[in-house]
Amino acid sequence: TIFAGPGTNYLFAFLVGILLFAWFGVPPTSPQIPSVIDTVEAGSPAEAAGLQPADRVVAVNARPTQWSGDVSAIVRASGGEAVTVRVERAGRTLDVPIRPRQHPEGYRLGISFAASREWARAPIGQVLAQAAAFPVDLSRQQLEGLWGLMRGKVSTDEVGGPVMIVNQLKGAFDKGVRSALYWVIVLNVIVGLMNLLPLPALDGGRLAFLAYNVITRRRVNVR
Repeated sequence: TIFAGPGTNYLFAFLVGILLFAWFGVPPTSPQIPSVIDTVEAGSPAEAAGLQPADRVVAVNARPTQWSGDVSAIVRASGGEAVTVRVERAGRTLDVPIRPRQHPEGYRLGISFAASREWARAPIGQVLAQAAAFPVDLSRQQLEGLWGLMRGKVSTDEVGGPVMIVNQLKGAFDKGVRSALYWVIVLNVIVGLMNLLPLPALDGGRLAFLAYNVITRRRVNVR
């Protein structure tokens, strides 16, 4: 009964995943992410410089960039010095000077890149496998992020609450059905995972106490 809440979150994420991948296809498996801007963080140097979602970053400091990793590597190596970002936007080429902002993990412009939008139709077996694997992989990423936050490797600036979640959901729904379904999965996985953390106030804490009862065959000392 205690597991039913977070378990339902994961089950719902799996069912929505089946709908998402059956309707739109499965995303590409290549780890390379094209250097097309997906989001621009509010208050970031990129926003101040006028970068926009859907801009394609073709060069940084005259060095060609095809993948998101190319952009990140050049910016992190800048040492905080201003860089010139060349982007393609609606058939035009723009050179935009930006001074990166320092974060615990290095210098950043405040942009993020999305995986290729060229999703491919797949047989039902691959759809089911992808729908099952996606919540698991997302949970792993969230746990890695929490561990990085505890170790000071991830900035608290990247952590948000209900207001940030609402803004992210609004942006996702504005982009279309596929993005909306994707974020419904993400939100359910995050809620389910957070409730499974072994903290006394959460379902995970109750489950930890029950596990102790089963293993030791005695109740947890209330005090």
